[in-house]
Amino acid sequence: MGGDDFHKGVKQPSTKLDGSALRILIVHTRWNSEIVDPLVEGSITALVNYGVKRENIILRDVPGAFELPSAALRLIRQSQGQSQNLLMGSPQVSSAMPFDAAICVGVLIKGSTMHFEYIADATSHGIMKVGLDTGVPVIFGPRIAIVYSVENWDVVERLVNELRYEFRDTYHISALNVKTSQSQSIHEVPHHIRRHYSRCQVVYAIGVVYKSSPHFEPRLMDSLSRRLGALDNLPRLFVPVIDCILVRESKEQIEEDMQKCRFAEEWAKRGVDAFNMLMPC
Repeated sequence: MGGDDFHKGVKQPSTKLDGSALRILIVHTRWNSEIVDPLVEGSITALVNYGVKRENIILRDVPGAFELPSAALRLIRQSQGQSQNLLMGSPQVSSAMPFDAAICVGVLIKGSTMHFEYIADATSHGIMKVGLDTGVPVIFGPRIAIVYSVENWDVVERLVNELRYEFRDTYHISALNVKTSQSQSIHEVPHHIRRHYSRCQVVYAIGVVYKSSPHFEPRLMDSLSRRLGALDNLPRLFVPVIDCILVRESKEQIEEDMQKCRFAEEWAKRGVDAFNMLMPC
């Protein structure tokens, strides 16, 4: 849990990723277009950077998030049917090959009613079912929760902000998909996560602890580590919980490590990789 012998980060792929042979479908909403359009452009840029040909990235739009699963399902099955007909020699169909993956892009803004929860839940399950039914990976941006302790706030604030910027700049995840919440004590973070974040796909627990503090107790820190680890196995939560509690001797050591280590970059990649592992493939 942030010890000196712990090496953070996710192992890089053993082979270079090459998307030159892939055909990708992007289905996006027209609702909240001012936010959605930059996310679509970011998705295209990321795909092209991995070698996907621009002409093999197909864009389709729907009115709102609720329509994303049905549109993705119809378009995927249509492409699979066209490919099958082409193999059978039918001259009436397009020569388009089936989609290798689909990306669903939309933005839901939480208001004062339960509408957000109903649409978010139905859309999430619908998108997952499309992937399971078609055998094609169907991807949509994760809802992320960052729960942090206000203890040693001057350092924690920097870590939280850097993580948010990493999601925005590297993974093109909208700020509206990243929810932050504070806990007064670092030992209350697991309880806070357990109560409030069953509808997120990735949860971060962020805090900073100094061993030189008179309030530091190794026994309590061990208990905190176990409680955070146990959250991964809760049936009601069932989301990856990324433990980002940094334990160091002093503030000076934290400052030194922050100069050497890219915590936000490593943490963001861990969360996105964990989310992608849960997606149907």
